[in-house]
Parts: sequence; C-alpha cells; structure tokens
Amino acid sequence: AFELKEVRLLDGPCKTAVETNRRYILSLNPDSLLFSFRTTAGLPAPGRPYGGWEAPEVEVRGQFLGHYLSACAMLYAALGDEECKRRGDLIVTELAKCQAAHGNGYLSAFPETFWDRLEAMERPPWAPFYVIHKIMTGMYHMHTLAGNQQALQVLKDMAAYFQRRMARISDAQWDRILNVEYGGMSEVLHDLYALTGDTAHLRMAHRFDKAAFLGPLALEHDNLTGLHGNTHIPIVIGAARHYELTGDERYKTAALYFWKQVVQTRTYATGGSTSGEHWPEP
Repeated sequence: AFELKEVRLLDGPCKTAVETNRRYILSLNPDSLLFSFRTTAGLPAPGRPYGGWEAPEVEVRGQFLGHYLSACAMLYAALGDEECKRRGDLIVTELAKCQAAHGNGYLSAFPETFWDRLEAMERPPWAPFYVIHKIMTGMYHMHTLAGNQQALQVLKDMAAYFQRRMARISDAQWDRILNVEYGGMSEVLHDLYALTGDTAHLRMAHRFDKAAFLGPLALEHDNLTGLHGNTHIPIVIGAARHYELTGDERYKTAALYFWKQVVQTRTYATGGSTSGEHWPEP
C-alpha cells in the first residue's frame, strides 16, 4: 500500500473524478455545515443549515461534517491542494470553538441529552456513536493527512469525554447499548491509541468489540445470517486493527474467518454482500 501523498494521478478519468469531487467539496458553505454544531454549543450560527440527514431535527445530524473533514484531508494528501487544507483547517478551528463552549470536551451537532437517552435505553437516539465516529475520524485524518495539530487535541478531548461517560456504565448495560449502531468507534480509538500510546484509548476501543459478534467468529462459527452488514463490518475492521497493533491472534482469526464467509459464500457479482443491508444465508 502507498500513502495518498506518494501517488499523483495523471490526466484521465480518475483524475477527472477527483477534480469533480474537489469542486463539490469546495462549493459547500462552511456556515451551513457548522450550523447545528454552533447552535448545540450555544454559539451564534449564521447562515442556513443543510437539509436531508443534516437537517436540525434529524438525529444523525453532524456526521456529514466528519466525512467532509476526511475528504478535505484526503484531497490535500492526494492533490497537494492547499485550498482543501485551508477549508479543513477552518472547520477544525470552528469545531474547536464549539468544543470549548461546551467546556467538557464534548463536540457534536446534537445535545448531551442524547447520551442520557442512550445510556438509559429509553427512546434511544438513531445512532449517536455512529455520528461521533465520523467526527473523530475526520479529526484523525486532518491530523495524520493534513498535519493539523489542533485536530489531534480535539480528538483526544472527545475521547476523554466519552471515557468518563463509559466508565460509569456496567458491562451488562453496555452490551445493550452496543445493539445501537455505532460505526467504526473501535477503529478510530485504535487509531488514536496508535498515535498516543495511551492504553486508556486501547481499553476504550476494546469495549466496542461486541463480544457476542466477534466471539463466534474467533471460534470460526458462521453467525452472519440475518445480521445488519453496515453495523457489523466496522466491528471487524476494528478487530483487524486490534490485531495489527497488539498481535492478538484471536482478532486475526475473527477477521480472516469473517472475510472468508463474506467473500466466498455471500458476495454477489456486483461486489456487494448484503440484501437490504442484511446478510442472507450462505
């Protein structure tokens, strides 16, 4: 594998696609992207919010801005485009202001009461950790691909906030919470651990393992039928990352067996493996 910064595209359809993506990214309005983050933090929010899943009343609002940061960082790495870096740096700076306004490391486009609902499993929000993963990963990419030091501090402060919340949750309660889709929290916390060497980040990542899913895979038992693919693929990516960083063979077995059962027994000619986002029988 090559780092993005080590490769430059020549003229052709791939470069045309990247340039199209760049124009789209830079056409978006930062104030609209930041709207719900600022209102949640109690800060002035000029402009109008975007709609769709970013509309102020939608429970997964904020995830797009995480993707956006990743896109700015990747475009900078792939093209050396300073304008994309400046846009990403601007968003990081403004999000850091939102985080500072909360005063406790929290950063999201929805209020902290969402986590009270999740932890009590009373009207749990749509997928709050799924959204947080996107924001944290955006910060990770802005740091590792675009050299933004502030992004790493924002990321560490976000992790510290959730570390405090998670510390008071029992394992039984946590297992219930893990039934609510949570994206790649394991992967991004492993990535953070790789940067910091702080074992607290590794322990946090471990709590997102979902043992009821990874355990059978580590025993080479096919438990995929009927499961939601979009929820569980990131868990395996986190397991693979855990093996890379720790050498724990159980995680290697789980990841390789998962790959085998998906690719060899459930993959369609299109390259997809789920139907309605769920895995069928082999």
